[in-house]
Amino acid sequence: MKISNIFREILREQSELKELFGVSFNARIWNPIIRSQIRLAKTYIKNSKPVPDLIIYGKNYPEQYKVFPIDALHIYINPKYGNGAAYDENKSGYDENKQYHVYLHFGPLVNESGINHELRHSYEDFMRISRGGVPMKNTKEGSLLFGGDFEKFYMEGGRNEPFHSLMMGLYLTSKIERSGYSESVYDNDAPAIALIKNSMKVSDSAFQRASPEMLKIRWDEIKKKL
Repeated sequence: MKISNIFREILREQSELKELFGVSFNARIWNPIIRSQIRLAKTYIKNSKPVPDLIIYGKNYPEQYKVFPIDALHIYINPKYGNGAAYDENKSGYDENKQYHVYLHFGPLVNESGINHELRHSYEDFMRISRGGVPMKNTKEGSLLFGGDFEKFYMEGGRNEPFHSLMMGLYLTSKIERSGYSESVYDNDAPAIALIKNSMKVSDSAFQRASPEMLKIRWDEIKKKL
């Protein structure tokens, strides 16, 4: 490899690492506000009442708004989601009045790390959109992972192996998810880390024949990417 290419690769990696680790505390600034809304939602669930759609108007929280200016933060709580969490990249963005909206879906049992994970996605998408960049949903990786045949197969294909595990591994090690899971690592979220590790356990005989040493090398490579 040419020396110039080596330096170019080093600079690219440094840029990615700076982007990966440089926004955590800006992203998670809304975490306490969201947790208060989830506690409110639990009172509805406890009393067997339907949970209303919860909207946080960012300008009511000037400290948070100054760091991460969300005009309307839409929180949807679904009791069936358990500890699940999701950022809706298709709905989030500016409306016709230049108001920025973020849509997040949570289960009532979601932990702080799960909230931070989705806030990281929403913040990175905001940084793209507010600067005139390509929204996450329109990037090559985003369009492949969040729409079309991949999402349909992933969501509806069941747990047929080795395909489900391979799809899970592709999703978890993508650049889009790498930054979100860096929040999980920062929070020392063991279940999230175990989810990544377990994605390597596929039943395909070709993978089973791999030596423990090679599996360890593959797992170490995934950790570095994350």
